[in-house]
This record gives sequence, structure tokens and C-alpha cells, in this order.
Amino acid sequence: MELYEAGYNRVYDTLEPETNLNFVESIVADILDRWDDADVMCSYKLNREIGKYLHDNVQGRSILKSAYRKERAVFVPASPTPNLDSTSLCTIASVPSRTVS
Repeated sequence: MELYEAGYNRVYDTLEPETNLNFVESIVADILDRWDDADVMCSYKLNREIGKYLHDNVQGRSILKSAYRKERAVFVPASPTPNLDSTSLCTIASVPSRTVS
């Protein structure tokens, strides 16, 4: 209960600050808001757009940012949940940590 009150969420076997999850959610929401509905969505296209966003807007290292710069596809064949997993996106995107206040 103390960790939850301090702003942490338990997702599977990891702890992630709520601020990181909110930050990733805002990035993905922005990307999805601009997505062309006629374009088929698949993991490599979504990951490319996340990499582009990180390249253009976020300092620091990132697997998806590097893949975007080198024009490499990143496929995610399956997800443990039927919807996008914010913690996994935090890890893959290497979104900089936000301080929990």
C-alpha cells in the first residue's frame, strides 16, 4: 500500500512509477490520434512511430529511437495482454524516468 500511495504501480513482476505510465500513455495517445484509419496497424509500424516521436522529442537512449534512425523494423509478435502494455512500452522505448513526488 505504501508504494501505491507513493505513486508506484505493480505490473506483473515490476514496479513502475505512475508518472512513467502516464508519460507513455500520452505519447501513444498522440501517435494514435494522428494515425491514418486507412493504414493497417501492426507492431513494426507502431514501434517506428514511437521511435520517430522519441527521436524528435525526447533526449536519451532508446531501442526504438535507434531502430528508427537506422531504418530497422522492430516486431513484437505477441503481447501478454490483449491491449498495449504501458510498462513494456516504457521498457522498449526507454522513456526517461520521471521523479515521483
